[in-house]
Amino acid sequence: KALLSNPKAAFAVAEAILFDVDKNRLSMRPIVLPKIIGQLMTPNEVRKEFKSNENWIMTGACVFRTELVKESYGLNTKLGAFSDSMLAKKLAFKHGCIFLKYTGVRWNITKKGFSRSLYKDYEEFTKLKSELQLFIESNKEFPIWYWDKFSKHLVFNEIRLGSVNWDTSLISIDKNFPKIVFLRHLRSLSSENFFRSIILFVAFMKLKPYTVSRVAYTYLSRFLGKKS
Repeated sequence: KALLSNPKAAFAVAEAILFDVDKNRLSMRPIVLPKIIGQLMTPNEVRKEFKSNENWIMTGACVFRTELVKESYGLNTKLGAFSDSMLAKKLAFKHGCIFLKYTGVRWNITKKGFSRSLYKDYEEFTKLKSELQLFIESNKEFPIWYWDKFSKHLVFNEIRLGSVNWDTSLISIDKNFPKIVFLRHLRSLSSENFFRSIILFVAFMKLKPYTVSRVAYTYLSRFLGKKS
């Protein structure tokens, strides 16, 4: 119905219930909701949203316009588990889209899943990042500033997903935060979880993958939605 009402939109996307199989825990995605909900987000508005909120398109909860997917040559297999999200972002930047406050899919994740397995090997992930940079910089639909924004989110995810392969995370920490390498010594003085929390906090403050105010707004709106 949303697509029928907004013929210019490349796709409509909803929220996802995320179930972490390894931790037996439910949560909602995206972590931060976009500002415009339930109506067409124009290409200019998409650009404004991505400047502050880089990760809000849940491709498993997308309904695409087939003809626009074909025009964009579908999925680029060189991008691995990022192929669907890169396609969606390319279409959003070019045509606009609609985000709906609606649960569209249940997404089961595990350490052995395709998406998270990408973070197991630092060298392979570095090669994938090169492919992602090439794709973004060679497609005119993406703003010139987007790779810088997206690459910071990739680094944050490398550190956040240390539970997949902690050695990979430590390589990323040493490379991206040389001034705080001394924090690694805390591993022998505290619990692993406490150490990871400190590193993640430092990474969040430096890389700023999300603004604190938008995170707070999202969780407050979801809480109030449950109460109602």
